[in-house]
Amino acid sequence: MVGNNRVKHDSKDFRACLNFINDVLNAHVLALFFSAADVETPEQFAKALENNFNWPDMLDTLSGDIYSMKVHEWRQDADGPKKDVVGRDIPLENALHFLRDMLVFHDYEDAVRCGDTGMITKCIEYWCVLFQGTTLSNYASEMVHFIACIKRI
Repeated sequence: MVGNNRVKHDSKDFRACLNFINDVLNAHVLALFFSAADVETPEQFAKALENNFNWPDMLDTLSGDIYSMKVHEWRQDADGPKKDVVGRDIPLENALHFLRDMLVFHDYEDAVRCGDTGMITKCIEYWCVLFQGTTLSNYASEMVHFIACIKRI
């Protein structure tokens, strides 16, 4: 779709995959801004910006939506023992999870580039919590060990 033939599901080209994922993240962020500004085209968005658009309130709202537990609450509200998908907007749930996790990864990349060890540690702590909720027990235990070593040392 984007003309990059080096990106495949089993690709070994890390930079090509990372560039593709960053493009997808940028598209999600732009779509989120368009949605928050209630516009559909770049021209409408430019006009919204010219009309003294309230950026601080919009960013507070968007970050609250991305980093809150709304998706978890939506899933808890679903009926049935297997959390029936009827009435749920699963693409929206997945998009919010993607945005949240990729923004943390983006912070991690920036922290590595700048040498900000405090932010690197915060990102790794976040991933530590995420891995605890998966079946990846090796990653989970190593992350806990790593964080414990960082905190202790």
